[in-house]
Amino acid sequence: MILLGRACQGVGAAAITGVSIAVVSVATPEEKRAQALGLWAGIIAFAFGVGPLIGGVLTASISWRAIFAVDLVLLTTAALLLFRIEKLKLIPRDLKPNTKIDYLGVVLLMVTLGSFVYGLTSGHQAGWTSLQTLALFATAIIFAIAFAINQVRVAEPLVDFSFFRKPRFLASATCMFVATFLLMGLTFTYNIFVQSPGALGLNPLEAGLSLLPFTMAMFALSLTAPRLLAPYSFHWPITIGMLMLAAGFWLMHDTSDHTPYSNLWWKLAILGVGVGLTFSLLPRLGLRVLPDESAGQGSGVINTCLYLGATVGIAACGIVAAEIRHNLLATSIEKLALASSDHNALDRALAHGSPSDVEHALAQFSPEDAEKMKAAMQGVLDNAFAGAMDMMMVLALIGAVLAFFLIRGAVPRAGA
Repeated sequence: MILLGRACQGVGAAAITGVSIAVVSVATPEEKRAQALGLWAGIIAFAFGVGPLIGGVLTASISWRAIFAVDLVLLTTAALLLFRIEKLKLIPRDLKPNTKIDYLGVVLLMVTLGSFVYGLTSGHQAGWTSLQTLALFATAIIFAIAFAINQVRVAEPLVDFSFFRKPRFLASATCMFVATFLLMGLTFTYNIFVQSPGALGLNPLEAGLSLLPFTMAMFALSLTAPRLLAPYSFHWPITIGMLMLAAGFWLMHDTSDHTPYSNLWWKLAILGVGVGLTFSLLPRLGLRVLPDESAGQGSGVINTCLYLGATVGIAACGIVAAEIRHNLLATSIEKLALASSDHNALDRALAHGSPSDVEHALAQFSPEDAEKMKAAMQGVLDNAFAGAMDMMMVLALIGAVLAFFLIRGAVPRAGA
């Protein structure tokens, strides 16, 4: 039921977000486009940031299932607003009325991304050299090649590769992947770390509230940056935004269970500024170099990079943290556990289990060894969090290099 529900949500999200940038762009006069896209980016960024807070409130006060009930209210309200907007004819008509959908391209791309992401997320449990993992990655490579061949040969491709010959569009797509990877990687890793009993031990509501400096800085920059910087090249703002992200992740590296919140909130604010600068300017950067009739396809490409970055970011941070936990815990378990114990089961319970699973696993040690295991687990959590921060710092530096070299030259005039 969960898989079926998530699949339906995926179809709905693709229908909405796939064209959202294009609709906002072509429905707005050129002189107000920067402000409109800034509002789009601000609301998207705010939603990503405030989601954990709302989810935390509902989970702590009612149940995690209440999240889906609230979603129904929000979606019903949105649907009623859309009917009103449609009646007022505020939604632009299809700019290419006779376009044919490349259904084969859709299937090939879906299998490519699905195989890659599933291989990435299941590789740790199945084993990176297992037949399942290797088959999934091989499938992703084969279908990616088939997709590229199909796109070159088909008359109306799903993805027009000529877009990527434009350095600004290439920067927009790749850096959007990086920015969303970092945004979702941070919120995922941070929420798990601060809510872990062995770390800060915050409840879901407290964890969401602690992210407010990040959320508010991100929202403020997303709203103001596109409007203030619209007449200028985005070369330095996006490069500086990526460098601020790198600096923020470097500062977050030393976070531990002993870190006071007074030494944490301003680091989160720095990361919020970095995400706000990059996330809000990148869609505008990409659509600047495309004609309006290509805005829908350009929007789809940028949004695909956005959601792929989010998915891969969560998976990659989870993999890095899990591998570090596994390697460090395995050493301690080997030293302390009884010979008759199932070491793999203990490793899974201590690294990924619920508080009750951890308590049950610790009961298999002597009282003295259980205390040693708790101390080892604390160091493992800190190291796993630091490892994820290091990985994202490196990726942010790569994003800064891409922005520095790809976003150059004069600002293209409207319609150029």
